[in-house]
Amino acid sequence: MKTEEIVQVLEMHLDSLKTNWRKCVERRSYTELTAVVLSTLNHEIQACSEAVEIIKRLPDDGPLPLEQLREVVGQPVWIEEPRLGRAFWAILSAAGDTGFFVTTTERLNKYLAYSLYGVTWRAYAFAGAAYGAKGNAHEG
Repeated sequence: MKTEEIVQVLEMHLDSLKTNWRKCVERRSYTELTAVVLSTLNHEIQACSEAVEIIKRLPDDGPLPLEQLREVVGQPVWIEEPRLGRAFWAILSAAGDTGFFVTTTERLNKYLAYSLYGVTWRAYAFAGAAYGAKGNAHEG
């Protein structure tokens, strides 16, 4: 399930909770049980709202945009080179004028050109985003 779909389901649930809360408030008789139900609904609404905000901040399953990659220099990313059948973890060592320098377990300062991003290589926040299981990847 994609992030947008999860948010959509949670927002539908949130709308339902809010509707039920309003119905409880509009009841003519207000009992101790009504107060408990309203309190529970308030907690559920708050939890659901917080979950929506957290999920909206999660990276999606797609490749990171170049702008976002420039912001994570010094951090690990999952690099895929589909034409070469390789995928590996790397640290974005530096962002140059025309590309990134990355460090892998096998190479220091491997160069990846900006102009080839999305053509010969992609970067993800999570391992195996496009390849599937991390174990199917090959170090490059």
